[in-house]
Amino acid sequence: YLSGLKTWPEGKTEKAISEISGAIDLNSGLDIYFRDISKLYLVRLNEIFQRMDLSQEELRNKTQELINNALNSAIRTTEISPNNVANWNIRGFIYRNLIELVSGTENWAIKSYEEAIKLEPQSPYIFNEIGLVFLAKADLLSRTSGQEKEISENLNKAKDNFQKAIELKLDYPSAHFQLAMIYQREGKTKEAISKLEETKLIAPFDSGLAFQLGLLYYNNNQFDLAKGEFERAVRIDESYSNARYFLGLIY
Repeated sequence: YLSGLKTWPEGKTEKAISEISGAIDLNSGLDIYFRDISKLYLVRLNEIFQRMDLSQEELRNKTQELINNALNSAIRTTEISPNNVANWNIRGFIYRNLIELVSGTENWAIKSYEEAIKLEPQSPYIFNEIGLVFLAKADLLSRTSGQEKEISENLNKAKDNFQKAIELKLDYPSAHFQLAMIYQREGKTKEAISKLEETKLIAPFDSGLAFQLGLLYYNNNQFDLAKGEFERAVRIDESYSNARYFLGLIY
C-alpha cells in the first residue's frame, strides 16, 4: 500500500494501482485501500482519454473497465465501514466525476453526500461538493438546446449549497470561488469580479484564483488590473502557462 502511495505522485499510475491492488489481495477489509484505489482509477481514466494511439474499441473497453473499477471500489468502502464519513464522501466524489460519462450518476452523488451529511452535518466540504454536482449537471444540460429552465434550477441549487458551505465556514475559499463562477455563467461580470476580489482576501496565494480574476478583468477591458493578477499568478506559480499567455497578449 505504501509503495503505491509513493509511486502515485511520480505519475506511475498503473504501478500504483498494481501495488494497492496487491494490498487489497492481502487484506480486503480496509476501507482506506478502496478509497485510494478508486481515486487512482479516475486518474488513470483521465490518462486514457489523452491517449491518441488507441482505437475507438480499445478506448471504449479500457474506459468502461476503469469506470466499473472506480465505482465498485467506492461502493466497497461504504460496505466495509458505512459509518465513516470519508467513505460516503469518496463515493460521492467518484459519482460526481463520472457525471459526463455515466447517466444518472449525479443522483447517486447527491444520495452519497446526503449520507455523509447525516454523519457530519457541519462540514462545509460536503455542501460544497453537492454544489459542484448541481454545477456539473447544469454544464451538461447546457450542451442541449431548450434546457434553460433546468439549467437555471440546477444553478440555483448549486448556489444554495455553496452559500450553505459559507455559512458553516465564512472563509471557505472554494465555495466563494464557485459562486463567482456561477455569476460569470449568468453574465453577471460585476458580481463575479466582486466575489473573486472578496475571495482573494481569503486565499491570497491561490494561483488559479488569481488567473480567473485576471481573466474576468481582461474580458471586462480592465487591462491594468488584469495584468496585475496574471503577474501575481506567475509569481505564485512560475510555470502557469495560461497566465503567461494572457500577460503576453496584454504586453
